[in-house]
Amino acid sequence: MSNTYHDLEMELNLRRCSRGTIVRYLLCVRRFGAQLDRPFREVGYLYIHNYLHHLLRVEELSPFNYKMHVAAIKFLFKHVLLRPAVVADIPYPRLPKTLPDILSGTEVQALLAAISSPMHRVIITLTYGAGMRISEAYALQTSEIDRKRMLIHIRNGKGEKHRYVMLSDRLLIALSAYWIDVPAAHCHPLPGRCSPPRQAHFSRHRP
Repeated sequence: MSNTYHDLEMELNLRRCSRGTIVRYLLCVRRFGAQLDRPFREVGYLYIHNYLHHLLRVEELSPFNYKMHVAAIKFLFKHVLLRPAVVADIPYPRLPKTLPDILSGTEVQALLAAISSPMHRVIITLTYGAGMRISEAYALQTSEIDRKRMLIHIRNGKGEKHRYVMLSDRLLIALSAYWIDVPAAHCHPLPGRCSPPRQAHFSRHRP
């Protein structure tokens, strides 16, 4: 089965899935494969159905983890084993919808004040104030800040998509202070990205 795992990882990479997704799919498929008494290509719908039912009713996986197993197995049979009909009737579960807890302004200030690392503080500020993912905030560069339109241009976000998010005055002040005042040793973007300069040249659209 080692070739199947290799082929699965290669297919996920070709589809530009995130590293986190690749790792989780591999773990799910390896767990499925560990209890098989036959090759993947000989597994039918009923076997998969019973396995997923066991995860849901006996092992009582959380809705999120259960959905990850369903997605991984469906991806394996559809895109790697090229047997989409086997999993065509396997439904995705419905995840419960919950409302997020909204912190008060005082609670947000207390949270940020408790973070000692300047880099982590500005990352949390971006994720909370602009709705950015942590990886997007960590990779942000000064050239992606548009002061004239008060926007942040997020490049290569989830699914390799580009989008804009709003930039508040308070967030702009926090970013300016971070890139100007914090030594370069304390601000490392993601590998492969250029380090932000000591002076914040916030895009060419300066007012």
